Amino acid sequence: MSKFVDINSLTEKVNPDGNEQIQVSDTQKFVWKNALMNSGGFIGAIPSYATQYAIGNTTDRQTIISMLGQLFYNSGYHESNNCFRQLIASYVIGGTGSQVQCYYGVTWYNSYYGRTYTMLVNMERANGEYITLYQKQGRHIESNPTDAAYVNDVLTGDWLKVAGIGTGGSEPAAEKVLVEAPTLFDEDTSSTWDPTAANNLQELVNGLLYRIGVRITSDGLNLGFRVAQANGKIAIIANDQSSSDYSVFLFSGGSVIHTYLIDQSYVMEWIGNYSSDSDIIASIESDGSETGRLDLAGISNFATKPYVKPDDGVLTMFPSGYRTVIPGENLTTNLTSGTLKIKVPDLLTASVTAGPFRDAVIDVPYRVTVQFADQVEILYKADGVDNFTATSGRKVYTIHFVPTTSSTTNITFRAFVNVTNYK
Repeated sequence: MSKFVDINSLTEKVNPDGNEQIQVSDTQKFVWKNALMNSGGFIGAIPSYATQYAIGNTTDRQTIISMLGQLFYNSGYHESNNCFRQLIASYVIGGTGSQVQCYYGVTWYNSYYGRTYTMLVNMERANGEYITLYQKQGRHIESNPTDAAYVNDVLTGDWLKVAGIGTGGSEPAAEKVLVEAPTLFDEDTSSTWDPTAANNLQELVNGLLYRIGVRITSDGLNLGFRVAQANGKIAIIANDQSSSDYSVFLFSGGSVIHTYLIDQSYVMEWIGNYSSDSDIIASIESDGSETGRLDLAGISNFATKPYVKPDDGVLTMFPSGYRTVIPGENLTTNLTSGTLKIKVPDLLTASVTAGPFRDAVIDVPYRVTVQFADQVEILYKADGVDNFTATSGRKVYTIHFVPTTSSTTNITFRAFVNVTNYK
């Protein structure tokens, strides 16, 4: 059995680099950065339906999973008919008078009509169309992995141009469109934008601002959340209408997440000074009040109760030695004869957190002999368990586990064995 030491006897590695190796059994280990890369599904941060990750209440403390869920929601990663992607591309147009063309755009898929829409803004266009809306039948959100290839396909492929606006005048489908200052919505109302309608660029702008988190607030600041990224760190800043403080999640140091509160005055300075992302992150670390710190490298230490997971199995052969049974495990076999030797662990750990202590059950045909190890002050057997016989049906052994320590790392216990014949 694996040997573990008291965690309080270890020193903390302050600056993990992701290459730390963690033992998980007698024969296996894992590298921490590989665990982070491959365990997203187990963490639970997955795109889901809009009804599950609706816009949350920023006055409440949010869990990490809830926070990530809201980010997925605000980025459009929920129901497929709302799925969209941002595009940023710049490349040289050849020929006479060649120049660099820079595009910003968004593309989204509507599952009801089965179409993909793309809106492109040509930021270098002096004349002609500088905002153009295209559509194409089918889903093409992931058809080109690079933004430049995607934009080129829209411009030169078989996409249908729906509308365009330019300095020289509007196309017929958009001639009545007037794009004014955007309307900002609060957390309880949103744009009624219909992507299938004509003349909808005003609503498109309003809808995009809403989706990226820009909200109208009672203090008139018209701010939602913003993201700053610099020097390998990412900060998510969100305002709370009931407080002058802004909440900040700062991802830094590989697996470490810090939470801060920072006064509104500093945020106003960032806006007034057009502060860079690097300056914003530096201001958060120097001017903000750190309220918490989560090191994902220590996630296995979060258990507050002694937990283990079931390890159910159907035995197709009996081992020559003792088969160790843990709480919650269910064993059965259809072998009609032979001897199954059973023992329980001397000690349990909480490294696996999938449920509380539960009875273990061993179900065998009546002719199979079940032999329990002698484990003094650990395994207690009811009278007749070792010599129990039956003439038909199945014998069912129950092992009831009772923890005898409040520790969440090295758990001692007593196990009580009973048996019943079912015909």
